[in-house]
Amino acid sequence: MSNRINHENTIERVIAWIEENLYRPLTIENVAYRSGYSRRHIQYLFKKKTGMSLGSYIRERRLVRAADALRCTSKKILHVALEHGFDSHQTFTSAFTQRFGKPPGKWREDYMSSQSAYRLILFLRKPKAPA
Repeated sequence: MSNRINHENTIERVIAWIEENLYRPLTIENVAYRSGYSRRHIQYLFKKKTGMSLGSYIRERRLVRAADALRCTSKKILHVALEHGFDSHQTFTSAFTQRFGKPPGKWREDYMSSQSAYRLILFLRKPKAPA
């Protein structure tokens, strides 16, 4: 029982460390080193606890944060890609498209259009002040 709790605590610490270091180059080797387990064992424990492979988790978190950056900033796509741990525009675009169903530029454009339409609807629905 205490061994299972120890492993769960380790995975929770690993996740917290990954979240704090997503902008750095992360490899399974340095995550394993940080955890104190071998690469193979930390991957096993991580998948058992989360249902995701360690590499998939890191990529997913980077993509979600990159999508947030695309939504909240006007930074160029390459800048967002590099800032979130992707080594090229092509690698980022491929991963982003696979995850979100459209390339980052189109995703941003569609998001901005939907937000503009939503704001217009809210504006038009505002009750008029009595005269």
